[in-house]
Amino acid sequence: FEQYKPKLIKYMRLSESYENPQAMNAMLEELGRAHKQKEIVMQFFILQAQSNKPISRKKLKEKAQASAASLNALVDKGFLEEYTLQIDRVQNQNQGIQQPINLSAEQQAALNQIEANYKSLKPILFHGITSSGKTEVYMKLIDKQMKKGKQVLFLVPEIALTTQLIKRLEAYFGEEVMVYHSKYSQQERFETYLHIYNQTKGKIIVGTRSALLLPFQDLGLILVEESHENSFKQLNPAPRYHARDAAVVLSHLCKASIVLGTATPSIESYYNAQRDKYALVSLKKRYGQV
Repeated sequence: FEQYKPKLIKYMRLSESYENPQAMNAMLEELGRAHKQKEIVMQFFILQAQSNKPISRKKLKEKAQASAASLNALVDKGFLEEYTLQIDRVQNQNQGIQQPINLSAEQQAALNQIEANYKSLKPILFHGITSSGKTEVYMKLIDKQMKKGKQVLFLVPEIALTTQLIKRLEAYFGEEVMVYHSKYSQQERFETYLHIYNQTKGKIIVGTRSALLLPFQDLGLILVEESHENSFKQLNPAPRYHARDAAVVLSHLCKASIVLGTATPSIESYYNAQRDKYALVSLKKRYGQV
């Protein structure tokens, strides 16, 4: 926490006393022969007309090709004001378009079975063959948790291998999707940590095994994609743990449902399903007759 420094951006705005047309004209006359300062002000008006977003000092300086001294002079004269905003380092620009998710009869049956097994509090082994459309079922499950205001943890073995999955989630759920993994800087991870702890943004957390240790406040569902993958096992450095098995423990602690998705179940998970320790849901047909 002591090493964390928030990302602060400087912005410019017109002083309140110069917001009416008469005052603007008086300001331009007062600038007189200060051509560079007048050009900065005119460029500020252009940027303001183009977008309702705040105008950063850096952008205004670049557009007007101005020096720092000219900008400071306008601030000193009281024509422009400088202010600072804290910006998230990790931002998802996708707004999310929640188009209907149409499930096949097999997918709908699998979804119904998964939800029916929630009551048993058992981990659910979701065995779906390749191209069977597990992702659509995941999205339906996530959507229902979102409507309850719950947090969802979506564990993946490696972020690089699941780029398409993340894009689909972001396209549907928009800014509610946050990604967490070790390739992010310490500052970026800390901001994600704060959002999850304070529940300010990002109810859907997609991450590798380390995401399991985030401070969830109201976890409703854990999804473990490709749950058979060996990369879920942390061998070095400490702490040494298997994220899939640790996720099962976390689900019990948080009273959350857990779904272990895979096309090729691990021997341990399949054995647990055969012994009725896990519930087994199968999706054996490929989506769209692929």
